[in-house]
Amino acid sequence: MTPLGPPKLAPEGTPFSVARYLDNAAEYLKPIAQDHALRLKPYDIRQPDDGTWGHHLYGAAWDRAFAIQVTANDAGADMFSATVTGFVLHYVKGVEEEWLQIECRAVNGMAQLVTCVQQLLQALRLTCVWRMAHVTDPDSKA
Repeated sequence: MTPLGPPKLAPEGTPFSVARYLDNAAEYLKPIAQDHALRLKPYDIRQPDDGTWGHHLYGAAWDRAFAIQVTANDAGADMFSATVTGFVLHYVKGVEEEWLQIECRAVNGMAQLVTCVQQLLQALRLTCVWRMAHVTDPDSKA
């Protein structure tokens, strides 16, 4: 387990419990990001009005982008609780792009976070491989 020392990555104004949780989560997510060629964007979710902060892991498979979002709030971070959500970028006729939520799970602790992220990563890659309609696919009504 990584040491929980003082938060280092958190932007100013982030509650201590959230910063401690998400800084620790970032340390666990870095090896996953490196092993699977993902981009980790720490603290790119900052919604203090909602009490929510979080990270994203971005990746792609079969020319389709996907993202895994890890969010914590000031109510659950003390208990090391977070929400992990998986999205796939989908193109819809008349709309340039739309992020489709594939799955959302509540996790407790770092071990559950890592397991959930790895499972979601596999599910998102399979979703991309199954070739949902893509903007570069021919229009079936043309």
